[in-house]
Amino acid sequence: MVGEDREIVPETIEEVPLASEITESKPEDETEPLMNVTIELHAQDMDRRKLGWAGIIPAISPDRLRMQIYPTIDPNEIYMKASLKGDVILVSRPQPDGSFKPYLFHLVKLHEAS
Repeated sequence: MVGEDREIVPETIEEVPLASEITESKPEDETEPLMNVTIELHAQDMDRRKLGWAGIIPAISPDRLRMQIYPTIDPNEIYMKASLKGDVILVSRPQPDGSFKPYLFHLVKLHEAS
């Protein structure tokens, strides 16, 4: 009996899984804001903000990463540029060894070229 008007019946207790039956949760993607980074553009598609864009952030990795453009940025501002500076949110996926590997970034703000 729990409280005056509540009761936990044995059937309910039997339905609760044992700690050994609960599988470990899968790690989620990590995000990291990066300010004023150089981005080398390697793929551009004026028709889509979330697909068709890719770039390299040399300070992070030599690998080409998928790029998504925030709605506050007009793709015309960056179309046909070889590189730019901007603020991004880097998204990394968990690897089997426990490390995280970047696979995507969101371009959230443009900076004037220096």
